[in-house]
Order: sequence, then C-alpha cells, then structure tokens
Amino acid sequence: MNTVAGEGLGGKAMIPEIVWTQESNGLGCKFPYGRPNNYGYRSLWINNRLQFVHRAVYEDKFGPVKPGHCIDHKCRTPGCANIDHLELVTHRENTLRGVGPSAMNAKKTHCVNGHQFTPENTRFSTRSQRTHAQRVCRKCKALTSKKRYRAAHSRAAAPIKDEP
Repeated sequence: MNTVAGEGLGGKAMIPEIVWTQESNGLGCKFPYGRPNNYGYRSLWINNRLQFVHRAVYEDKFGPVKPGHCIDHKCRTPGCANIDHLELVTHRENTLRGVGPSAMNAKKTHCVNGHQFTPENTRFSTRSQRTHAQRVCRKCKALTSKKRYRAAHSRAAAPIKDEP
C-alpha cells in the first residue's frame, strides 16, 4: 500500500493522504482505494465535501479549474487519478474526444447518402429546440426539395435520379 499526501499550492497539503490501490490496467493509471461510482469515477471527502479524486489531485497541483473547463483523462479511464494522465480542456474538447453521439457525428466526413461534407456542400441548420447547429448536406436537401415539389405539383411525378 502506498500513501501520498498532496503537496498543494505553496507546498502545503490541501487534500488528505490518498491510499492508492495496487490495481493495474497496464496504462500507468493510479487508482485510490474506494468504490467507483456507476460511471467509474472515485470520490473522497475533503473539507466535509465529497469530491472526485481526479479533480482534487489536479486542483491540488495546479489550482482551481477555470470556468467553462473540465479535467479530461487522457488515458480514457475515469477512475484514474494519475496527474500525468489529467489535462484541463474545454467542455467541447472533452466531448469531442469521447465516444458519444456528439463526438461520433463530428468525426463524420460524408452524409448518409455518401456526399462529402465540404464547405460548399454543407450548411448549418439551427432550430429552436437545438442549442447547437446541425450539419445539412446541400445536395441531399436539394434532391429532397425537388422530390417534394414534383410530388406536390405533378400528378405523375417523374422519378428524380440521385446525383453522386
């Protein structure tokens, strides 16, 4: 068992001694004793307040987290509190580094019909229900508009060929 007290800003301990486990995931992660929550993060009591260990370790070394920022685990392991694996990033950067729907959509280079998202072929649509813009393929939008127009204005709508 290893115990470590944070040196803190100015050399004084700001967090209590942390007892590290001998767990190893092969990435060099450090895990404090304690049960992780449902998302894999571990907590400890500091000044009568329950805090995430990774945040406490980061703030002990570098000071408070700036507003609009969060601490990202470069190792992608939520329970890790190794200071070398923690990085201060914006919420947007943290989201885009992840594997959730926002990150997956941001990494797409083509629409569902195979048209490339280029500045010329992409427009951004915002609706009152959304807080962020959604990418829309101009070619697909034009084809959909043509099909709707012809269906509404022609009894025998001629099929429209999809352009590559």
